[in-house]
Amino acid sequence: MARSALVLVVISSLAVAVGLSATFVAGPIGHSARTQQAVRLRAGSPSSQNLDSAPCGSSAVTTAVAAGAAAAVLGLLVGLVCGPEAVSAVPRPLPDFSLTRPESLKGVDAANAATKPGQVDFVTRSQIEAMQFPSARKEIEQQQEKLRSIPTKAERVQKAKAHMQQLAEKLQIPA
Repeated sequence: MARSALVLVVISSLAVAVGLSATFVAGPIGHSARTQQAVRLRAGSPSSQNLDSAPCGSSAVTTAVAAGAAAAVLGLLVGLVCGPEAVSAVPRPLPDFSLTRPESLKGVDAANAATKPGQVDFVTRSQIEAMQFPSARKEIEQQQEKLRSIPTKAERVQKAKAHMQQLAEKLQIPA
Protein backbone atom coordinates (compact mmCIF):
# COMPACT_ATOMS: atom_id res chain seq x y z
CA MET A 1 0.00 0.00 0.00
CA ALA A 2 2.76 2.41 0.91
CA ARG A 3 4.68 1.54 -2.24
CA SER A 4 1.74 2.31 -4.50
CA ALA A 5 1.14 5.59 -2.64
CA LEU A 6 4.79 6.50 -3.15
CA VAL A 7 4.53 5.69 -6.85
CA LEU A 8 1.41 7.84 -7.13
CA VAL A 9 3.10 10.78 -5.38
CA VAL A 10 6.23 10.55 -7.53
CA ILE A 11 4.29 10.28 -10.77
CA SER A 12 1.94 13.15 -9.90
CA SER A 13 4.83 15.42 -8.87
CA LEU A 14 6.68 14.62 -12.09
CA ALA A 15 3.50 15.27 -14.09
CA VAL A 16 3.07 18.66 -12.44
CA ALA A 17 6.72 19.53 -13.05
CA VAL A 18 6.46 18.48 -16.67
CA GLY A 19 3.15 20.31 -17.12
CA LEU A 20 4.61 23.53 -15.83
CA SER A 21 7.79 23.16 -17.84
CA ALA A 22 8.25 25.39 -20.85
CA THR A 23 9.44 22.39 -22.84
CA PHE A 24 5.94 21.05 -23.30
CA VAL A 25 4.25 24.43 -23.74
CA ALA A 26 5.87 25.20 -27.11
CA GLY A 27 3.70 25.87 -30.11
CA PRO A 28 3.84 24.03 -33.44
CA ILE A 29 7.07 24.04 -35.42
CA GLY A 30 7.58 27.36 -37.24
CA HIS A 31 4.49 28.93 -35.69
CA SER A 32 6.39 31.67 -33.82
CA ALA A 33 8.38 32.71 -36.90
CA ARG A 34 5.26 32.98 -39.04
CA THR A 35 3.50 34.99 -36.37
CA GLN A 36 6.44 37.38 -36.08
CA GLN A 37 6.55 37.77 -39.88
CA ALA A 38 2.82 38.53 -39.99
CA VAL A 39 3.17 41.15 -37.25
CA ARG A 40 6.04 42.81 -39.16
CA LEU A 41 4.06 42.86 -42.39
CA ARG A 42 1.00 44.41 -40.70
CA ALA A 43 3.10 47.04 -39.02
CA GLY A 44 4.49 48.08 -42.35
CA SER A 45 8.07 47.30 -41.56
CA PRO A 46 10.26 46.30 -44.44
CA SER A 47 10.38 42.58 -45.04
CA SER A 48 14.08 42.46 -45.50
CA GLN A 49 14.51 39.52 -43.10
CA ASN A 50 13.97 36.13 -44.59
CA LEU A 51 12.13 33.26 -42.90
CA ASP A 52 15.27 31.14 -43.19
CA SER A 53 17.20 33.48 -40.93
CA ALA A 54 14.61 33.11 -38.14
CA PRO A 55 15.62 30.69 -35.40
CA CYS A 56 12.45 28.66 -35.99
CA GLY A 57 13.98 25.30 -36.87
CA SER A 58 16.64 25.13 -34.18
CA SER A 59 14.30 25.99 -31.30
CA ALA A 60 11.70 23.50 -32.52
CA VAL A 61 14.26 20.70 -32.75
CA THR A 62 15.65 21.59 -29.34
CA THR A 63 12.13 21.54 -27.89
CA ALA A 64 11.39 18.17 -29.48
CA VAL A 65 14.65 16.65 -28.23
CA ALA A 66 14.07 17.99 -24.72
CA ALA A 67 10.51 16.63 -24.74
CA GLY A 68 11.73 13.20 -25.86
CA ALA A 69 14.47 13.12 -23.25
CA ALA A 70 12.05 14.17 -20.51
CA ALA A 71 9.58 11.46 -21.58
CA ALA A 72 12.34 8.83 -21.59
CA VAL A 73 13.52 9.82 -18.12
CA LEU A 74 9.94 9.82 -16.83
CA GLY A 75 9.36 6.33 -18.28
CA LEU A 76 12.58 5.06 -16.75
CA LEU A 77 11.67 6.43 -13.32
CA VAL A 78 8.20 4.89 -13.44
CA GLY A 79 9.70 1.54 -14.47
CA LEU A 80 12.26 1.62 -11.68
CA VAL A 81 9.75 2.62 -9.01
CA CYS A 82 7.15 0.04 -9.97
CA GLY A 83 9.61 -2.85 -10.14
CA PRO A 84 8.97 -6.36 -11.46
CA GLU A 85 5.85 -8.26 -10.54
CA ALA A 86 5.26 -11.96 -10.25
CA VAL A 87 3.68 -13.54 -13.28
CA SER A 88 0.40 -15.24 -12.45
CA ALA A 89 0.47 -17.58 -15.46
CA VAL A 90 3.27 -19.67 -13.98
CA PRO A 91 1.84 -22.64 -12.05
CA ARG A 92 2.61 -22.82 -8.37
CA PRO A 93 4.72 -25.76 -7.19
CA LEU A 94 3.14 -28.49 -5.12
CA PRO A 95 3.36 -27.98 -1.34
CA ASP A 96 5.90 -29.95 0.67
CA PHE A 97 3.34 -31.21 3.13
CA SER A 98 -0.41 -31.77 2.69
CA LEU A 99 -2.75 -34.21 4.41
CA THR A 100 -5.66 -33.53 2.07
CA ARG A 101 -5.64 -34.42 -1.59
CA PRO A 102 -6.11 -31.32 -3.80
CA GLU A 103 -8.62 -31.32 -6.64
CA SER A 104 -5.84 -31.54 -9.21
CA LEU A 105 -4.90 -35.01 -7.92
CA LYS A 106 -8.42 -36.40 -8.09
CA GLY A 107 -9.93 -38.07 -11.09
CA VAL A 108 -8.73 -40.14 -14.00
CA ASP A 109 -6.49 -37.54 -15.61
CA ALA A 110 -4.80 -36.36 -12.40
CA ALA A 111 -1.31 -35.08 -13.05
CA ASN A 112 1.41 -35.87 -10.48
CA ALA A 113 -0.84 -38.43 -8.81
CA ALA A 114 0.16 -41.98 -7.90
CA THR A 115 -1.70 -44.02 -10.49
CA LYS A 116 0.04 -47.41 -10.18
CA PRO A 117 0.23 -49.63 -7.09
CA GLY A 118 3.40 -48.98 -5.12
CA GLN A 119 3.76 -45.37 -6.23
CA VAL A 120 3.72 -42.69 -3.55
CA ASP A 121 2.68 -39.12 -4.27
CA PHE A 122 3.34 -36.17 -1.99
CA VAL A 123 -0.01 -36.47 -0.19
CA THR A 124 0.57 -40.14 0.66
CA ARG A 125 4.10 -39.32 1.80
CA SER A 126 2.72 -36.52 3.99
CA GLN A 127 0.18 -38.90 5.54
CA ILE A 128 2.93 -41.43 6.30
CA GLU A 129 5.01 -38.68 7.94
CA ALA A 130 1.98 -37.56 9.97
CA MET A 131 1.55 -41.09 11.32
CA GLN A 132 5.14 -40.93 12.62
CA PHE A 133 4.58 -37.69 14.59
CA PRO A 134 3.85 -39.39 17.98
CA SER A 135 7.04 -41.49 17.85
CA ALA A 136 9.05 -38.44 16.77
CA ARG A 137 7.60 -36.48 19.71
CA LYS A 138 8.72 -39.25 22.12
CA GLU A 139 12.24 -39.20 20.65
CA ILE A 140 12.46 -35.43 21.04
CA GLU A 141 11.33 -35.66 24.67
CA GLN A 142 14.00 -38.30 25.36
CA GLN A 143 16.69 -36.11 23.81
CA GLN A 144 15.55 -33.12 25.84
CA GLU A 145 15.66 -35.21 29.04
CA LYS A 146 19.24 -36.26 28.23
CA LEU A 147 20.21 -32.63 27.67
CA ARG A 148 18.68 -31.61 31.00
CA SER A 149 20.55 -34.38 32.86
CA ILE A 150 23.96 -33.22 31.61
CA PRO A 151 25.85 -31.39 34.41
CA THR A 152 26.55 -27.71 33.97
CA LYS A 153 30.01 -26.37 33.23
CA ALA A 154 30.49 -25.16 36.81
CA GLU A 155 29.67 -28.64 38.13
CA ARG A 156 32.10 -30.25 35.69
CA VAL A 157 34.89 -27.83 36.63
CA GLN A 158 34.29 -28.45 40.34
CA LYS A 159 34.39 -32.22 39.79
CA ALA A 160 37.62 -31.93 37.80
CA LYS A 161 39.24 -29.83 40.57
CA ALA A 162 38.26 -32.41 43.20
CA HIS A 163 39.71 -35.19 41.06
CA MET A 164 42.98 -33.24 40.62
CA GLN A 165 43.24 -32.73 44.40
CA GLN A 166 42.79 -36.47 44.99
CA LEU A 167 45.52 -37.21 42.49
CA ALA A 168 47.79 -34.61 44.10
CA GLU A 169 47.35 -36.26 47.53
CA LYS A 170 48.11 -39.76 46.19
CA LEU A 171 51.13 -38.75 44.23
CA GLN A 172 53.81 -37.11 46.26
CA ILE A 173 56.44 -35.76 43.95
CA PRO A 174 59.80 -35.47 45.67
CA ALA A 175 61.37 -32.12 45.31
